[in-house]
Amino acid sequence: MSFFWIAIVLFTVWFANRYLRIKVTKSSEIKNTHSPATSATPAPPNESQNECDEVEIKGESNYQPALIANFGPYTEEGHSEYCGAQLVCEPSNQYDKNAVRCEIGGLLVGYVNKSEAKTIAAYLRKKKQTTLQVNASVRGGWQRSRSDQGNYGVSVEIAPGILDA
Repeated sequence: MSFFWIAIVLFTVWFANRYLRIKVTKSSEIKNTHSPATSATPAPPNESQNECDEVEIKGESNYQPALIANFGPYTEEGHSEYCGAQLVCEPSNQYDKNAVRCEIGGLLVGYVNKSEAKTIAAYLRKKKQTTLQVNASVRGGWQRSRSDQGNYGVSVEIAPGILDA
């Protein structure tokens, strides 16, 4: 009869690790590995979400370590997170004086594309600001096998009227 209970316990641990992504550490603390790192600030709910313009961030493949630092390593299921982000003007950028970088948790995760960056940079100059707080959606970060892997991707919500200028 004791073999039966050992098998049940082993199955429960396996199931929790495989499907619930709950890790039991040596000190018996339970950690949920799905939640983003504390460096990624959660975004407040946006009641006017449908009115916002969604902008895809470019170049995230170059900044995967920063995304992994914020949201954890790749998992079999991948990630879908919502958080706060900052769009920061970068006038000293050698390739584009209107460059706008995207930061999550203080780490660079990519850039706004050139045409939208020009509009955002002009808006921020007009407001005498260098940063814009936005909501970000981070998806991807899966690895099911060596050949089946998806990088993190980022999109941000821009308030209505900013891209209309």
